[in-house]
Amino acid sequence: MAKKKVERGELLAATERLLVEKGYDGFNFSLLSERLGVGRSTLYDHFSNKDDLIAAYMTDAMDRIITACERLRAEADALQQIKGMITIFHAHSQIHQIVQLIPALKNAGAASEKVARALLGVQEDHQKLAGLLSEACEKAKQQNAIRQGVPTAMIAALLFQSVLLPNPQGLSTELWSEQVFDLLYHGLHEAK
Repeated sequence: MAKKKVERGELLAATERLLVEKGYDGFNFSLLSERLGVGRSTLYDHFSNKDDLIAAYMTDAMDRIITACERLRAEADALQQIKGMITIFHAHSQIHQIVQLIPALKNAGAASEKVARALLGVQEDHQKLAGLLSEACEKAKQQNAIRQGVPTAMIAALLFQSVLLPNPQGLSTELWSEQVFDLLYHGLHEAK
């Protein structure tokens, strides 16, 4: 009987869903193979263990987010660039939850050198995202679109952490991001 193949993208997407649902401790190749309808050996064809797979997922997700944010650099209007980044962050909000798994991966026995390198890269990518957002905030300051007197690091941190805000109404990512940006940009007072 021929082994069913699984595409890397499908494998990583299923990994993400299971990590969000089950967390690090509840995630395993048995559940993943069942979810994908393939044998566990098929998963081992791609990754040697769950830590290797999770690290690859994190690396892939961060690469996609950074690529999307870097494309926004071409946007002339810094506020549109910031709004775009907030939308990207909200569209990938689960990565924040999954990045919290890094300590578990580091402590799960002696992490392989490959996993350790991947985790270091993910942490560096997290800093790169913060830098891209800070760069957009500086550009907005130069365009007199945001307050000059507030430190850029504070503004970027507030925008970056907006990914943690729950979306209790279940609004679309675009609408939710627009509302979050509007609240952060205009504050709590009504426009007159």
